[in-house]
Amino acid sequence: MSGSNLPYHLRPNKAIERQLFIELLLKINRIRSLSEYVYIGFGGPFLEDFKLIHAYFDNKRMISLEIEPHTYQRQRFNQPLSCIECLNMSSGNYIYSYDLKDNAIIWLDYVEPKKLADQLSEFEFLLGKIQPYDVVKITLNANPEALGDKGNTPEEKRKHRFQVFKSRAGKLLQNVDEHQIDKEQFPQVLCGVLKNVVKTPTVKQNSPNHLFQPLTAFVYSDGPHQMLTLTGILLDQNEVKDFMDNTTIGKWSLAIKEWGPPERINVPTLTLREKMFIDSCLPNSTPHEIHEKINFAFDKNPQKSLEMLENYVKYYRYYTYFSKIVV
Repeated sequence: MSGSNLPYHLRPNKAIERQLFIELLLKINRIRSLSEYVYIGFGGPFLEDFKLIHAYFDNKRMISLEIEPHTYQRQRFNQPLSCIECLNMSSGNYIYSYDLKDNAIIWLDYVEPKKLADQLSEFEFLLGKIQPYDVVKITLNANPEALGDKGNTPEEKRKHRFQVFKSRAGKLLQNVDEHQIDKEQFPQVLCGVLKNVVKTPTVKQNSPNHLFQPLTAFVYSDGPHQMLTLTGILLDQNEVKDFMDNTTIGKWSLAIKEWGPPERINVPTLTLREKMFIDSCLPNSTPHEIHEKINFAFDKNPQKSLEMLENYVKYYRYYTYFSKIVV
């Protein structure tokens, strides 16, 4: 169901995004006891997110959704905590019967671009059912090439991809043209679509005095597929400022106040020696100064190499280094 079949040590950018999610939750935990929340997500065979969330917040109830029987069986074998309930069912079946009375943290970790219409419908229905202070995170495929490669010229391919995306997003796609369906702009287009989901009658009728406030949005890729992830919370309209102030999210440089643009995560893959050297220069050296000190580049294009280093400096506190150990 999710992209978690691939281990995190092969996905450094997603690993950073996962740590940023924890950072956000820690800020929310200042005013809300997240240990009392139910965590719901797509655990995959390894249930890594569940272990991490529980380690930080000691959640007593966690629910993993998995539609594939073989992955579900691996989940049951690898289940690291007795508080995790593994369900062999689709996200849609769970969401459309959602009646949870407790507050929840929900991560819809979608990966399949062809199912975007269903994913948006599930997101919309869920927002129409959640309670105030529920946290919802959604991950979508933001790779425009996944929309198809039909056409002989770049212009023809762009037009084809726009039509495919338009057919999937439907009325939620507004004020967008085909030139925005490229790698740089497509994540922001998706943010706009999610914003329009929140405006639908289904969502507004649930809590007319509440709004789904976006908190963070990131775009990253650890291979051919670029992904967008957005996290928000349902708040009373009159409590948004106090929430932002009391959690300090309002002052967090990586938070968003509106619907984008998403922050891009694109760090270089580093050896331990490289990481230790760069970290030893931080935080008092600039990326340009560090780039001049090292005698290699992260890309054949010097400017792109510097940009990757700048991105690492931005996220180095969240960078996880994976190493082999003997157990």
